[in-house]
Amino acid sequence: MSDIRWTVVLSYEDALTELQNGAPAIRLDTKYQGSRETFEAFTKALARNHTCTHLNCCNNKIGPEGAKEIANALKENTSLTELNLWDNNIGLEGTKEIADALKENNCLTELNLW
Repeated sequence: MSDIRWTVVLSYEDALTELQNGAPAIRLDTKYQGSRETFEAFTKALARNHTCTHLNCCNNKIGPEGAKEIANALKENTSLTELNLWDNNIGLEGTKEIADALKENNCLTELNLW
């Protein structure tokens, strides 16, 4: 396990703010209670972010659509090295989106989908 200080956030709004403030590690604990629009804004910010290296989104029920948005962010992101998407109901479709994004991403070294 990495020796890193995690910022725990309870909403996508807070996660977006933490990304903008340069947090190196974010743990989302929203149980997908935020709006789709805010999640989209978060993933767009993640795509452009250069400071966050660790993102834990486990158990947020983002589904295949959320996985697709994270996959799109991974195609552009150049800082994220660890990503946890465990227990998000992303299914085969979401898994394929993530796998395709990894063809373009050369910085992610650890991915948890289980």
